[in-house]
Amino acid sequence: MHNKYSYSKDRHPEGRKVFFSKTSRRLLSYFKRQYKPLLIILCLLFVSILCNVYAPYLLGVAIDECVSIAYGLNTTIDFHQLKILLLQFIIINLLSAACNWGSEYGMAIISQRIAKELSEETFDKLNNLSINYFDSAQRGHILSHFSNDIELIKETLGATFIQLLSGALTLIGAVIVMYNISPSLTLITGITLPIVVLLSKFIISNTRKHFQQQQECIGRLNGLVEESLNGLTTIQSFVNEEKVYQEFAIANEAVRESGIKSQIYSGILMPLMRVLDSLGYILTTIFGAVFVLKGYISIGNVQSFFLYVKNFQRPIFSLMSQINSLQAALVGAERIFQLLDNTNEEQRNSGIELVKSEVKGRIEFKELHFGYTPTQKILKGISFKVTPGEVVAIVGTTGAGKSTLFNLLSGMYQYSYGSIQIDGQEIKELAPKNLRSILGVVQQEPIVFSETLRFNITYGKPEAADDEIRHIIDLTHSKHLIERLPNGFNQHLKEISGQISQGQRQLLTIARAFLPDSPILLLDEATSNLDTRSEAQLQEALKSLIKDKTCLIIAHRLNTIKNADKILVLDKGVIAETGTHAELLQKKGVYYNIYRQYWQQ
Repeated sequence: MHNKYSYSKDRHPEGRKVFFSKTSRRLLSYFKRQYKPLLIILCLLFVSILCNVYAPYLLGVAIDECVSIAYGLNTTIDFHQLKILLLQFIIINLLSAACNWGSEYGMAIISQRIAKELSEETFDKLNNLSINYFDSAQRGHILSHFSNDIELIKETLGATFIQLLSGALTLIGAVIVMYNISPSLTLITGITLPIVVLLSKFIISNTRKHFQQQQECIGRLNGLVEESLNGLTTIQSFVNEEKVYQEFAIANEAVRESGIKSQIYSGILMPLMRVLDSLGYILTTIFGAVFVLKGYISIGNVQSFFLYVKNFQRPIFSLMSQINSLQAALVGAERIFQLLDNTNEEQRNSGIELVKSEVKGRIEFKELHFGYTPTQKILKGISFKVTPGEVVAIVGTTGAGKSTLFNLLSGMYQYSYGSIQIDGQEIKELAPKNLRSILGVVQQEPIVFSETLRFNITYGKPEAADDEIRHIIDLTHSKHLIERLPNGFNQHLKEISGQISQGQRQLLTIARAFLPDSPILLLDEATSNLDTRSEAQLQEALKSLIKDKTCLIIAHRLNTIKNADKILVLDKGVIAETGTHAELLQKKGVYYNIYRQYWQQ
């Protein structure tokens, strides 16, 4: 059964190449910024590897000492020498363990720092992407960058990197000593190495695409869970629990299938490695015994050689045991870097800056055309002017383009045709942060943060003094809300979230928008969640709040509209009519029909 939450080859082609080498190099570049602790780790690893390489040699010497009687070389065993060898063996192994612990501890610190850096870069990137990016990106995919991708990278860096680095150095040291003991035996044992390399390359290349699918499926599953939690009330109200569960089951099954495929392919490698491992020991045993009998090598050296074979194979085994998490982490890193490299939807961080106190508030739209997709046209040739200090109401049926005008004016979306100017300056040329600093926006959906009341009110002006806050609270008639809270301005809203109504939330967002004293105000259904009495009080307060300010209002309530200096009537993406409330009623056009349908008692 196909579902939007199941894996789709069309949407995520299996054949898409994952550039692991490029991703690996870029991920390693983060280590350059941690070069000081890395140098310490390298020194610890070097000491540990020297110990690991030297320890088998001591064991071989001890064995040769013990078996020397059998060869008639000695009549007694030198126990003093054996004690010295044993003590050296213990000290070397303790030193190796201590250095290993130190390097792993240091690597854990570095991996945490890199994960922190990636999280900060990702979060900063998300904050600087345009709203258009989030319209097409599923929230679950975005959240999975933090909950899944970065966590995988952190865990893999902490565990795998140190093993790979240690293994590579150990491998080099083991080969050098093995070659010094017996070049012939070293070449015989190394026969298995090309087989290991070829098998690893084949299996890893076939595993990549399945790990990519697994990460994509996990992202969609996270998106479904997040969407379901946000809409839980609606789901239960329409008794759609079973349908949502079925969608979850399909998404979960996609994760299971992709997970099984990735584990099956990667799981083949370890059994094959064990076979090759056994083959290496068999070859060492057979040829080692022959060389001992012929006097080419001592028994102690053969025993040491066995241990060096283990050191030779252990790094390869270590990589194979970590191949699952390594590939998953590289896929996660690739997804992170794809987001960080996204420039098409990134906001500009520079541009012309207007001085807020000098902005008059003159707004002009010229032949503006806009659609959210290339084939869609929401606004068609919009042209109008708003003089400084004028209050303009925007009216129209659902989908007429009212909120789209606000989104364009605040720079949330970029238009291709036409012009929007503030005080004669094209807003495309303004720095986005500067543009938004001169706009006070009340959104249709009141958003409050899980912080204190003071934090929410002063969100646009954190440095605001208590007198300023109290003044705006009084003007917006929010004083009763403050008084009923146990901790007043310092009350954490998360603790009482169920006790705050939508209307009270809207009052807080209105106070937040007016506190910075912006010269231009955009009010999108600012009183939609208020009761009749609260609306009447706020309407009275708005007269003083918007005095000497340019104000654009989207509203469906007659009390808000009829007092505006000018009303723009949007119909199917064009301005159908312009005038005052009385003038538009006399025309008996679109506005008159809306008035009769919605407002006439």
